[in-house]
Amino acid sequence: MKMLLRAALSFAFLAIPASGLFAAENYPSKTIRVVVPFPPGGSVNVIARLFGDALQQAWGQPVVVDPKPGAGGIVASEEVVKAAPDGHTLMMATANVAVAPSLFKTIPFDTEKDLIPVAQTMEVPGVFLVRSDLGVKTLQEFIDLARSKPGDLNYSSGGSGSIPHLGTELLLTKAGIEVEHIPYPGNAPALLALVAGEVDMMQSNVGDVLQYIKDGTLIPLAVNTPERVPQIPDVPTVAEAGIADYNAVGWHGFFAPAGTPKEIVDKINQGIRDALKTPAISEYFSNLGYIVHTGSPEDFARLVHDDIQNYAIAVKASGATAE
Repeated sequence: MKMLLRAALSFAFLAIPASGLFAAENYPSKTIRVVVPFPPGGSVNVIARLFGDALQQAWGQPVVVDPKPGAGGIVASEEVVKAAPDGHTLMMATANVAVAPSLFKTIPFDTEKDLIPVAQTMEVPGVFLVRSDLGVKTLQEFIDLARSKPGDLNYSSGGSGSIPHLGTELLLTKAGIEVEHIPYPGNAPALLALVAGEVDMMQSNVGDVLQYIKDGTLIPLAVNTPERVPQIPDVPTVAEAGIADYNAVGWHGFFAPAGTPKEIVDKINQGIRDALKTPAISEYFSNLGYIVHTGSPEDFARLVHDDIQNYAIAVKASGATAE
């Protein structure tokens, strides 16, 4: 009897990974839907379609992009959370996914329990800039100026609760300074306000401000990435400029519903890594100033977890709310 029980248990344990491997070997078996939390026509939709084309070519199954904008990504996330956990419904999202748990008073799911981070695809490097006539050249000089004039300086962003807004608030909190936030309806008008001298500082995507930096219109203080950015190699990181433990870099990545077998998650992760090497995607990222990022699902999960904690600090400091 004991021998039969041991044999049955052994078979049961062997059957679990075998079923996952079988599912992965036969994945995908139908159309893959990639939900995107932004309206059609935006850069995230374009990027999702580029990945869809690469995955479709590699796997021989159709990949459709399904825009589901609304509520800071919650509409799209809930759509994926409720989907069958078989890898055929994915979401391509941005760091806003890590902001939502703090920005919204209630959300109908638990981001870390109900979504599986599958693969980060890129970092969106940002740079902190000041107007050229402010009289500062480094981040420490800006901090010193803000301390000498508490509440007198200001900064622009593309809107309350945006990644540049909260990333700046996190920087100010860690530096222990007060700088007034001036929100604008989008990053473009926020940048134009800085160029025109209407505000003192802002954080912008590197790709959007290279010409302003080259011609001296704007002065770069620090980049928000862990390492220096190739397009502006002389600009230090925030850590190098003296603010330790700063992490508020924009990113894009793929998520799946909780319960998706690990073997399928790993297969999708590898497919995305392979897609990142295709000329269409690598050239598109390079033109936008994005940094290609490859890693394991576990690497991405750690990033999402850390960002949820960091943005909670920033949301609390800023008082931002979406409700």
